[in-house]
Amino acid sequence: MSEIVGLEGTGKSSFGIHMLGQVQKQDGLGVLIDSEAGAGDRFRFETFGVDTKKCIISIEDLAEKAFLQIEKVANYISRQNIKQPSIVILDSLAALTTQSEQEAEDFSKAAYPATARVIKAGLNRTKLMCRDTNLAVLFINQARIKMGGMVNAYTGPEYTAPGGDAPKFQCITRLFMQRGQTLTVGTDKLKVPEGHIVKTKIIKCKTNASLNRILPMRLYYDQRGYQNEAIIYDLLKDSGYFGSNAWKSIQLNGTD
Repeated sequence: MSEIVGLEGTGKSSFGIHMLGQVQKQDGLGVLIDSEAGAGDRFRFETFGVDTKKCIISIEDLAEKAFLQIEKVANYISRQNIKQPSIVILDSLAALTTQSEQEAEDFSKAAYPATARVIKAGLNRTKLMCRDTNLAVLFINQARIKMGGMVNAYTGPEYTAPGGDAPKFQCITRLFMQRGQTLTVGTDKLKVPEGHIVKTKIIKCKTNASLNRILPMRLYYDQRGYQNEAIIYDLLKDSGYFGSNAWKSIQLNGTD
């Protein structure tokens, strides 16, 4: 299980759709659980190479139903003995509500901590269901400025994420996304934005020793979307792989 946290407009949902396209290239099962009801843009899926006819999209607003959908997918993969990598994306944890909140007649009496308790129970069950299957679960969450938090002059304000502290402890990998430089095309007189840099910081990783490392990724607004080659190039450039040499040969997917 992994979690992506970031501010609005950084590219979190686009990265999730990009992951769906990558899984479909390997003949895997891709499921999107949309709690924001924003998955109606077909062009957005086609931009990242996602076949909507082979992708399962479920719109759920209740946290209980969203985690039940994840359990159904895990049970299906276990029964069918699917060996290809599969993924379930929940977009997003911040938009989930509970049954008690929807049934509350007075908003001031709504049990807001109930959402965190439901998410904690759902994460515990999801971890057990996905342990014996080749299923990856990606949770997308929104960053909020922490009330009463300290504001650092160098790092900026302190952020928190909805859903309680359970995602911080249960997820194996956690990424924090921030919007960076805008990518433009055109002359000096007329520059048109064609994308932006997504600065991704690894704030938790139990599978690799890359903690607190920042990876710049390029997100284009046209059919290119997230470019794997550009991501690998930026990663190698920041790590000093190229050095002073003008040319390097890199083999990607069997081709130079």
